[in-house]
Amino acid sequence: MKKKKFWITVAILFAILLLLIMFLPKSVKNVLTIETDDGQSVEINLKSLQQRKGIDFKALSNSSEEYEGEESKYIVGMLLNWYNRYIEDNKKNLLKVYEFDQILHLAEVQYYDYHRLEFYSGDNARVVVEPKEHKDNIILIALEKESGYLKCRLIMPEDNFSQRWLKDIVRIVVK
Repeated sequence: MKKKKFWITVAILFAILLLLIMFLPKSVKNVLTIETDDGQSVEINLKSLQQRKGIDFKALSNSSEEYEGEESKYIVGMLLNWYNRYIEDNKKNLLKVYEFDQILHLAEVQYYDYHRLEFYSGDNARVVVEPKEHKDNIILIALEKESGYLKCRLIMPEDNFSQRWLKDIVRIVVK
């Protein structure tokens, strides 16, 4: 009788563990999902993304004078300031940054006629970006290692008051 109770308890605990794993945010599973209105859905493994070339901040800092026009220098300066502050605070964390267009290209998503971009975090917080904002501002996706997991972060360095930065992105919808 005791053995039967033991195995029932083990089976219940195993079922609870499976349910917890199923409901974990996708970022904990190291996956970023990109969806489009036409039903296309692509999952990008963050570990494979980490192996790809991102923004090289050392190259930016060495060649910031090569950017023509005050606007370009301003953007590069903002990126470098943000990156340097991040590195000071989080020296142990891995950080790799990609332009949003690189992510869409990797997912083979055509976005030229989109009406908006929606970024969702693991806790369902949402940031919406309209096409004119994307045209005039750089949108970055950063991978950082936190508690052994890779996580995505939305960074819009030119956003007023930094109100639309978002941690732990699990899904991007292109509408």
